[in-house]
Amino acid sequence: MDLLLEEIRRYWHLDLEGLRSQPLDIEECLTLFESKLSETRDDERRLALARAQFALRQLLLEYLGDLSHGGHTSTAQQFGRESWLPPPMY
Repeated sequence: MDLLLEEIRRYWHLDLEGLRSQPLDIEECLTLFESKLSETRDDERRLALARAQFALRQLLLEYLGDLSHGGHTSTAQQFGRESWLPPPMY
């Protein structure tokens, strides 16, 4: 998880507190990691990116797994509330 937070800080300039108040586009994040993985030749950097990408996917899977209990979890209820919000205006 620390590697994921480090990469988010590197590219989006968000720390843990920033992530609590600012939206992060997960698809954009995974796409950037994939792009950086294909561009870099540095094995150490590739390993860090791959681990961050894996951590983000694991986090997403855990979150989605919590939604699969008939919508009766606090996570599912929060997801439902956020899904009904209008999209942000940029």
